[in-house]
Amino acid sequence: MKNHLFILLFLIPYSFIAQESNKSNMDNMFDKIDNATKKKLDSAVSIEYYNKSMKIYNYQEKILMLDTAIMWSSRVSRYYLMRGVAKEMSKDNAAAIIDYTNAIRLDQNYVVAYSNRAYLYKKMANYNASIKDYDIILAMKDHQHGHNYKKRGEVKELNENFKGAIEDYNKAIKLDPEDGYLYYYRGTLKVRLGDFYGSLSDLNKALSKDENINPKDLWTIYYFKGLSLLFRKADGDLEEAIIAFNKSINYKETSKAFSMRAKCHLGLGNKIKACDDLSKSGELGNMSAYDEMKIHCR
Repeated sequence: MKNHLFILLFLIPYSFIAQESNKSNMDNMFDKIDNATKKKLDSAVSIEYYNKSMKIYNYQEKILMLDTAIMWSSRVSRYYLMRGVAKEMSKDNAAAIIDYTNAIRLDQNYVVAYSNRAYLYKKMANYNASIKDYDIILAMKDHQHGHNYKKRGEVKELNENFKGAIEDYNKAIKLDPEDGYLYYYRGTLKVRLGDFYGSLSDLNKALSKDENINPKDLWTIYYFKGLSLLFRKADGDLEEAIIAFNKSINYKETSKAFSMRAKCHLGLGNKIKACDDLSKSGELGNMSAYDEMKIHCR
């Protein structure tokens, strides 16, 4: 009897411990289920706020809605991208860059975020940072497109890396030969670098694709074409340059176009027309035109 009682007393604590252990395991299991459920609920709430934000056209309200979506779920790169866009549209470019950077941290292959950030860096004259973002995009598979080389070329041009810009425009033209702007951009750079034959060829190609060119930009193309002819100095170029400057002025009257046309008239010995152009150039704000008139228009 005593032995039997001893065995019962011996078993009770272990039975109790086993029950407590099972209870602890069950509690841990429920905790895990609760955490998983909580994440799903958080995600559902954040998606709801994100979807609401997409239907709002007031940028400040959109930002507040996306703030809430990010508060509920902070690991979704798309939320930061869209909040960055809203901040960019609200002209808060520095804050937009932070959001684009956060989107990139969550997804290092997020091309749109790199592209948006590169654009803002360019806008804020941080050209090296902009070029670096385009470098990353162009290093990605399936993103070596003409428009990406074109964008990087534009930033290199602003950064006064003219040869580097031309290299990018060359690559872009191979990929997208029908884009008139590529010939226009490359042609204007060749004028700056003194390649007047090359610039004239490019600008003529740009004009042959004028259906792709905004009419507001045509005055610039004709202006640079006139410069190419003026400085190339081949037979008949001055007359051709005058025609180009005429077209430039027809699209938009600028002091520099009148000034350059005046040089052409002087080269042809037509002082009366040259002085008329210098006078018009002065009226449009080119004060140095009046100094030239003192020399040529007495």
